[in-house]
Amino acid sequence: MAIEINIDMRYKAVKDKFENKNKEFDRRVQMMSDRLTDAAEKWIRHEAPHQTGRLKSATRHEGSVDRKRVYVSNSIAPYFKPVIDGHPTLTTDKSRRFWFAILKSKYGGNYQRKTSGPPGQVPANDYIKKAFNKMLPDVERIVDNFHKWLVS
Repeated sequence: MAIEINIDMRYKAVKDKFENKNKEFDRRVQMMSDRLTDAAEKWIRHEAPHQTGRLKSATRHEGSVDRKRVYVSNSIAPYFKPVIDGHPTLTTDKSRRFWFAILKSKYGGNYQRKTSGPPGQVPANDYIKKAFNKMLPDVERIVDNFHKWLVS
């Protein structure tokens, strides 16, 4: 009695599948990178305080396939940092000059803006962190779709 064991690796079919994935890989990574960047920009714009709309319109993205970034342009919205950190409100000319000097030395930019109400502190609004938390489901979905394609 002879025992025969056949092992069919289907090497050619597996190799062809990997070669097709390899050709498609760069395009899929680029697509995932674009979608992640778009999601970040969308949520940052959505969460930006919109008293004037400048923070929203100052949100930009740039980069290559390997590295992209979403940022708020300081030249369009120089008050970005005080919004994130909070800032003092002022009423009198003397105190306004004093606080503008502090803001200018701490954050740079020009803060010649009149405010109303008693002197105090405008609370910090870290809308970037809020946007990050809201975009996590989008990130999970985008990465999950890429993973499904990769293992299919």
